[in-house]
Amino acid sequence: WYECNPPFSPGLMEQMVTRLLQHLSEAEDKGRAVSFVIIVPACGSIPSTKDNSAVPAARRFASRSFRSMLESKYKTQHILLASGEHGYVEGAQHLRPTRFKTSRYDTSVILLQSRKARRDVEKACGSNWKGKFEAGMRAAFGSGHESETIERKGEGYLSDNRKEVEKEEEDTQAEDKKRQKSRKKKHRRKK
Repeated sequence: WYECNPPFSPGLMEQMVTRLLQHLSEAEDKGRAVSFVIIVPACGSIPSTKDNSAVPAARRFASRSFRSMLESKYKTQHILLASGEHGYVEGAQHLRPTRFKTSRYDTSVILLQSRKARRDVEKACGSNWKGKFEAGMRAAFGSGHESETIERKGEGYLSDNRKEVEKEEEDTQAEDKKRQKSRKKKHRRKK
C-alpha cells in the first residue's frame, strides 16, 4: 500500500496520476498486488463546453487529473470528506499553539488498486472491507483540533495563551471571508 498526498499543484497532480496509472498497468501485467491511497482536494466537475476559458487553467488541470482517477478502471473507492468534518496536522504546527487544524475544504480519498490487490484484500478482510476501510479513513481524518483544545484547557496551557489562540482563529476566519467576497465579486463580474 502506498499513500500519495502531493502538493496541490495541478501540473504535478496530473504527472502523479499518469505515473500511478502506469504502475498499476504494470502490476496488472505481472499479476502483482498494488494499492494507492490518494488524498487530494475534492474537485467538482467542470462543464464541458467549447469555451471554458472562464474557468481558471489551474482548476481545469486539477479537474482533469481528478477525473482521470475517478474514471480509471483501477478505482476501487472514492471517499468524500466534507469540510469541517475532518482535519489534518498543520505544516506550521511548530509555530502554532495547536498541532491540528480542521479543514475548511472538501477532501477526496481515492483508492486505486490492481485486481490482485482487490482480491487479496477481500480474501483477508471479507466482503465488507470497503465499509471498514471508509470507517477507518473517516476516523483517521477526524479533526484532532477540538480534542486537542479541550485537552490543553485542562492542562492550563490555553488559559495562558487564550488571547493568542483567539486572535489567530479570528484572523483565519477574516481571511476566509475576504476570499469568499473576492470570489463572489469575480463571479458577478463574469455574469
